[in-house]
Amino acid sequence: MRITVIGYATILVFMVAMETRLVYPGAFMNIPPDSAPGVVSVDYESADGTTLTGQLYEHPNAAHTLVYFHGNGITAARESTTAAWLGNQLKANVFVPEYRGFDGMPGSPDEAGVIADAVAGRDFACQRFSIQPTDLILYGQSLGGGCAVAVAAQGGAKLLVLDRTFDRMVDVAADKYQFIPVKFLMRNRYDSIARIQNYSGPLVQMHGDDDRLIPIQHGKRLYDESGCSPKHFVEIDAMGHNDPTPPWAWNECRETIDTFLSNSP
Repeated sequence: MRITVIGYATILVFMVAMETRLVYPGAFMNIPPDSAPGVVSVDYESADGTTLTGQLYEHPNAAHTLVYFHGNGITAARESTTAAWLGNQLKANVFVPEYRGFDGMPGSPDEAGVIADAVAGRDFACQRFSIQPTDLILYGQSLGGGCAVAVAAQGGAKLLVLDRTFDRMVDVAADKYQFIPVKFLMRNRYDSIARIQNYSGPLVQMHGDDDRLIPIQHGKRLYDESGCSPKHFVEIDAMGHNDPTPPWAWNECRETIDTFLSNSP
């Protein structure tokens, strides 16, 4: 019995010590940058003075401006192709902020710091294009969905797009590690359900029903708990967390985005 207790306690200590690596794996990986025509690196500062480098795509005939928050296993520099693709799909300027600790940026990632960096990325885009937060499309993928919700809750948005994200990160982790008291131990909680109550604008959300990392019920719960209007959920058959979005699903999302934007004030 004593050995079992010691072993369990050792596991708990290990999981607590490893939380930052588990939540932000991309910050501990050497991920080669990507490149795309028209995408450039730009520096900006977070609220505490941390200097970060994001990726900027400026569409020659932009009708919109979009801030894209990437997931936890990649970097902004790796998302250059995504930035250009989204820019051309939506006829938008696109800015991809980076998070502290990722891609050689100073600092170590934690929830407060990462959200501050996301807000700073929003502010950079507003300053760059002389617009207000409510003029922006906020797009978040996975962890970036938690960032996008947090940013939308602090100033609003023209449209919020969430791609295979969660209701609460702590709830996803608790389901995955049922033998550990995650809800008592986890520091990076990302309570998107609480935060999305402070945003009531348009929402487009997509999720695959074969997502093993963030099971679809977590995305649906966030959608159901939100007071957003109008809103639309795209459920994608057989799509896993890291699978490419099928063309039909993106077409449905894009058509909904276009409709919501055309009806916005």
